[in-house]
Amino acid sequence: MRTAFVLSGGGPLGAIQAGQLRAVLEAGIKPDLIIGVSAGALNGAAIAAAPVIETAVMLEQTWSRLRREDVFAGTASARAWHLVRRHPNVFDPSGLAALVAALIHVDDLADLSVEFEAVTLNLDASRLDYHRSGNPAAVLLASSALPGMFPPVVIDGDRHVDGGIANNLPLQRARDLGVTRIIAFDCRAGTDHHLPMHLSALDVVAASFGVARSVLTVRCVGSDVVMLPAPDTTGIAMNDFSHGSRLVTSSYELVARFLESDAGAVLTDPLRYALV
Repeated sequence: MRTAFVLSGGGPLGAIQAGQLRAVLEAGIKPDLIIGVSAGALNGAAIAAAPVIETAVMLEQTWSRLRREDVFAGTASARAWHLVRRHPNVFDPSGLAALVAALIHVDDLADLSVEFEAVTLNLDASRLDYHRSGNPAAVLLASSALPGMFPPVVIDGDRHVDGGIANNLPLQRARDLGVTRIIAFDCRAGTDHHLPMHLSALDVVAASFGVARSVLTVRCVGSDVVMLPAPDTTGIAMNDFSHGSRLVTSSYELVARFLESDAGAVLTDPLRYALV
């Protein structure tokens, strides 16, 4: 049996995955492969470096402390200057880069303990790229570079942005790599789709991406996928990091209960999984 952890993007909802990861690791479930997108790439790379409970606890503490200004760096005047000068970004990427540096302490993704891939959208080649090696400071920043918010990251001469724009939960990629069991850490798994009547321009863009990703994800879910439960995130904006501690705790409790249930036993009982 070959097990993959597939971690979605989600911005501040990445806190959910920290709690989910601790519950899964405490149950003795270890990955043979980790694939992550955006926030999921940050969490996934950290776990791939050291797939132990202590790493999940470190992630919980990190997401609980994060605030909007830690990620979306820059003053109001700097943001206005970016717009006036027609720069490809509104926010300074220094905060996001600092977060990557705090979580990952290897020089190359190939040096991680567990096989790992980070997903980016290659704008110049018009494709999704899956990075098994490379400088984490560049690859993980690119995987989290939400278009318009952060500048594209140049890797090998091509410009890359957030891979979640095209595929926020790359389940099929795990299958293509020979995985027989996929554990999906989808930040939106516990949230029903709902949009308010009045949307800003940015809200419309974000909602469009979200709907497209949801359609693709549903098509890829199969009997080889175990979708972990997640808390309801209705009302949490893409730049709202104030709910980190609550999301960490609630997601941990949800997954811990799930793993103790008959439905979750498929992950903790290898014989039962073989019979499914």
